[in-house]
Amino acid sequence: MTARIGGVGLARMAIRRSTPGGYETTLRVIEGDLAVGLECAVDLSVMAGGGTLWMDLEPMGDEIVVRDGRWETVSDRPVLTTDIAVCTYNRPHDVLALLRSLRRDPECQAVIDTVWVIDNGTEHFSDLPGGQEVLDAWGSDLRHVRQKNLGGSGGFARGQFESAYHGNAPFVVLLDDDVVVEPEGIRRAVVLASLASTPIAVGGQMLNRAKPTQLHASAEWVKTKNLRYGPAPGGREDVDLNSRREEYVLDAAYNAWWCCLVPTDAIRDVGLGMPFFIKYDDVEYGYRLAKGGYRTVTMPGVAVWHEPFALKDDTTDWTLYFHVRNRLIFAAVMSAHLPPKVQSRRVSAVISDVLKRDVLRNVLRRAFASAASAEMAMRDFLQGPGVLTEPLHEVVERVRAGRRGYPDAVTDVPTGGRGDRPTSVHRTRPPRIPLALPLSVVREFGIPVPKVLPVPPSLLKSRQVADEWRIWEMPDPDARAAELPKVADHWWGLFDLDDAWVTTIDGSKVTRRTRDPLLARDLTKRSWRTAKEVKAEFPRLALEYAAAVPDLTSPHTWAKQFGIEVDQ
Repeated sequence: MTARIGGVGLARMAIRRSTPGGYETTLRVIEGDLAVGLECAVDLSVMAGGGTLWMDLEPMGDEIVVRDGRWETVSDRPVLTTDIAVCTYNRPHDVLALLRSLRRDPECQAVIDTVWVIDNGTEHFSDLPGGQEVLDAWGSDLRHVRQKNLGGSGGFARGQFESAYHGNAPFVVLLDDDVVVEPEGIRRAVVLASLASTPIAVGGQMLNRAKPTQLHASAEWVKTKNLRYGPAPGGREDVDLNSRREEYVLDAAYNAWWCCLVPTDAIRDVGLGMPFFIKYDDVEYGYRLAKGGYRTVTMPGVAVWHEPFALKDDTTDWTLYFHVRNRLIFAAVMSAHLPPKVQSRRVSAVISDVLKRDVLRNVLRRAFASAASAEMAMRDFLQGPGVLTEPLHEVVERVRAGRRGYPDAVTDVPTGGRGDRPTSVHRTRPPRIPLALPLSVVREFGIPVPKVLPVPPSLLKSRQVADEWRIWEMPDPDARAAELPKVADHWWGLFDLDDAWVTTIDGSKVTRRTRDPLLARDLTKRSWRTAKEVKAEFPRLALEYAAAVPDLTSPHTWAKQFGIEVDQ
């Protein structure tokens, strides 16, 4: 590897590195005229275990001007080209900005063959002021494909299909529509994939669009016990890169599709994404790639800025259905050929997590529509692989219809003036009272509770007795509903309120949270019965789902969803 830098003035360049433990050292120092250029060869063998490599530059006179700096290597392999596949739904302004940004860097543009904009929505970038100019600038290198709303799964699967079967590039980069791209990152991904000794998928890290120097997500995997996704071992979320470097080499099991390069040969080999609509399609695909011999590398220096997940409340909206159903399907596919005892432990862990996080937690905070969605997802899982052949644009409507009728399903009510209870009460963490959660549970389920429970003094501290949340008080039946901030959307925030309006994640709307013991008991009982059935039927369903993957992900099956005919 060679470091090169050019510009104006006399300068001193130091090549610095850090170890995986964070220890810093200087490898080489050279001096010279930037007009001629400084270059320095670096042996990368010392970086095999991780760490960071960088240049430090300082003027040897009054000032210097840096005009060019890069890391280079020599290879007999050419740098290839890639397609870009953008999946979008009614974000025309974001798509327009993305298309413009991809053209602003000539070196990035040189490695792009075709951009496929897969448009699931009714609001199109081409209809905006400046849209036609962008279309003209890209010419035949931009394809705008419009289709029904098939979700992110249908959008990215269409992008995979068009690139692998109608494109000419050996790679395709899957991009979200609402990302801010640094074009150099796209070029780096293409260079790495071109020079790799074996075909690989190259993933980009996710930076926080609201906090540009915060690394929100990097290499990811799923926990082998309950198949919940998150950072790979050794990885962290929400790292401030101003104060902390990522020194360790992290092995990714998959990379989310906010930015992920996939070889088109791999797509033709292992198939398109699963018809999930949204959620877990990128997770499943990464593991399927690995099974087919295609490793995923999440590459530092390849990244996009994306809206943080904290601004998307997918634990209390209709998307929870897809979280639960697709996680169960992924668990089935991954567990089909495990020993029976191991398979049993895994499904028990998954089901237990679903019941606690997606059913009981939502019941206790009176998000009944979400709890019902989780139960509906388990019921649909029991239908077997046939549930994934339903037209995707109809699935989401059925899911939304299943939520109607629950008070918390209405999310378009403006905030302000909807309560007479004070909202300044501190409701951001559980109370420090041992019996608070059991008391909350029995109250939500309508079990009579005395106003004051006999509690051994040893369990209470003086600061807990004077609880500002009035945790031991019975709710006032005459009080109007309180209006609470989103941070209070937990059992401890709603504990002493029979009725409340809770703001949505962006603070602009409120949803109704009304205590309903009969409904709470019914949803919990139904979910428990369905979960028991899932566990009993899981060994059979696991084999069925695993056997159905090749057909579900084939171009012929997806063509029915796309509404087209294929001859592949």
